[in-house]
Amino acid sequence: MSGLIILCALIATVCQETVHDPTSQVSRVSDWSGEMLLDGVPTFFVIESSGQPDGISLVTLPSMRLARAEATRTLEENGTTTIRVPLMDQSTGLFTLGPWSLTDVDHGEGSYDIIDFKSVPTERGGVVQFDLWRAPESMPQQRPVTGILNLPGGSRLSLDLLIGHDGDSCASARLGVKAQEISAFPCLGSRDPETGMIELVTNVGTPLSFQMLPRETPDAGYTATMSQNGMSFEIEFTPNEAVGEAPFLSGERPQTPRPPFPYQAIEVQIPHQEGHVLAGELMLPKGADSPPVVVFITGSGPQDRNESLMNHQPFLVIADHLARNGIASLRCDDRGVGESTGDFSQALTTDFATDVIAQVDWLMTREDIDLGSIGLIGHSEGGVVAPIAAVSDARIAYIVLMAGTAVDGGEILSSQSRRILEVQGYSEGTLVPMMIAHRALMDLVRKNASQVELETGYRILLESQIEGAFSEGLIDQSDRAARLKSLETSEPEFLTPWMEAFIKLDPVVYLSRVGCPVLALNGSHDVQVLLELNLPVIERSILDAGGQVTTIAYPELNHLFQRSDTGSVSEYVEIDTTVEPVVLDDITRWIQDVVSEKE
Repeated sequence: MSGLIILCALIATVCQETVHDPTSQVSRVSDWSGEMLLDGVPTFFVIESSGQPDGISLVTLPSMRLARAEATRTLEENGTTTIRVPLMDQSTGLFTLGPWSLTDVDHGEGSYDIIDFKSVPTERGGVVQFDLWRAPESMPQQRPVTGILNLPGGSRLSLDLLIGHDGDSCASARLGVKAQEISAFPCLGSRDPETGMIELVTNVGTPLSFQMLPRETPDAGYTATMSQNGMSFEIEFTPNEAVGEAPFLSGERPQTPRPPFPYQAIEVQIPHQEGHVLAGELMLPKGADSPPVVVFITGSGPQDRNESLMNHQPFLVIADHLARNGIASLRCDDRGVGESTGDFSQALTTDFATDVIAQVDWLMTREDIDLGSIGLIGHSEGGVVAPIAAVSDARIAYIVLMAGTAVDGGEILSSQSRRILEVQGYSEGTLVPMMIAHRALMDLVRKNASQVELETGYRILLESQIEGAFSEGLIDQSDRAARLKSLETSEPEFLTPWMEAFIKLDPVVYLSRVGCPVLALNGSHDVQVLLELNLPVIERSILDAGGQVTTIAYPELNHLFQRSDTGSVSEYVEIDTTVEPVVLDDITRWIQDVVSEKE
């Protein structure tokens, strides 16, 4: 941490501006950086104001308590400024800056305290030295660059930097690491005017520094050395003209909807007959008279209404596109997630279908939508829930299955396990014993085996996975021995009520009974719901029963319907596109055609 202290002192010198009398007229509300002891640990911080003495500040305080959060900024009557930061343990961090912070000074002394959840001071603060921080986007010269960090073991990590400097000695940057969901993270910096060398330092839970030397031409990027945890890595940073200012600084993906919005978004609360409430948003196109409406159904695991992951919001992106084309939608947080009540952990796939029907019941009470054109869009497990709901509710006029499944959950889990490992580079010789163990465990579940048999089968699977990782060189002999040893004393469990029901659930039972039109989509790079295993069965199950189905197979699209290199789960975060535009267009056009034919 000593390097950080030295660099902070350097910045106070090289980035200083004209100093005025602290009692002079207020001239600005600045951003501040510094370092303090937090529970005895030196901790880097940056406070970014909204440019006003009152309002919201964004505080970066990397520690076990907080990474980055919005804080309340208040100008007190005595001229001091207080900034209250919510901490993860329900306590509050309280920065206090003197009247000097509203003048043109570039440094000053203040304090930090921790207030516990009962609003009682804990005397765990102390004196803080504040230094002026100039954000890179405020600098006269700015440059977004991207580099690939090659890590031990062959993995790669993409790093984005927005670097700003004043042409002289002052510099700063923002760091983005998509794979770790880090965006616009502030870095302190300095610049050598003669060589152009830029030194940056930040703290993302542990100190991190860069030494960046410009290449031969100003626009060629940087040759850099990154240091962290006693290790150094060489990285080449190249210009990234595709990194727009707004997405980079906000962490938003390029397709994240932005105003003006040609639709109305209404917050809703929908009661369920079992007592829980589903909270969500009804999106109504402006100027549309009784538009068709779709209900979105998320995939497996507790998810919010936008199916948010890795700064992607696929359901929001799809809903926005539909609304701009005259189609309304309803998106709800899963039970027990976000603003919805209920217990997600106790629900089965069939229970989620009752949540869908509750939303359809609620929609039927409205007079501003086409009650005869209510449809469903389900993704992944949501693509199983949709047929279950449609079979039990004739009011559902059509369904869209995005990477929906057609084989039982046990086969889904086995097939995706194999494909994911294949993409990671596992050899066939390593995969065979692992997959034998996996399929054997799935068969035990299907046959309602005893608890002892299930535990034995699961332990055999875990042992095969450890041996597979060792065979592929991902762990060494000592790690292998330690992991095998731990299995002797642990009691591995995997079979939750949801998992047992999912493994046994056969989607064909419902697909063959769906009476409304179906659109089924899948990507050839989907490693979680394999196209060749599922899409043909969906089509055959519906057609053989006399139903209507349209299927589309997309080359090179992954489980999230992004264009990908391999479909690996690790690529999801690296891809800026949330949903390929062709998929948005196909869904929209198909719904419009179905509604038009019905009319």
